[in-house]
Amino acid sequence: MRTVAADSRRSKVLADELSSGSAQQTQGIEQIAKALSQLETLTQTLAAGAEQSASSSTELSSHAGSMKQIAGDLVAMVGAVN
Repeated sequence: MRTVAADSRRSKVLADELSSGSAQQTQGIEQIAKALSQLETLTQTLAAGAEQSASSSTELSSHAGSMKQIAGDLVAMVGAVN
C-alpha cells in the first residue's frame, strides 16, 4: 500500500512538472509569435522606406538632368553674347 501511495505522489509530481513545462512552452511560443509579428511590421516599414528612397532618387536624378541641361543652355547663351 505504501508503494502505491508513493507512486501516486510521484505521478502527481510528474504531472505537475509536465503541466508547468507545458505552460512555459506555451508562453515561449507566444513570445516567439509576437517577435515574428514585430519583425514582419519592421520589414514592411523598411520596404516602404526603400521604395520611397528609390522614388526620391529617381526624381532627384531627373531634376539633376534638367538642371544640367539648363546650365548648358545658359552657358551657350552667355558664350553667344560674348
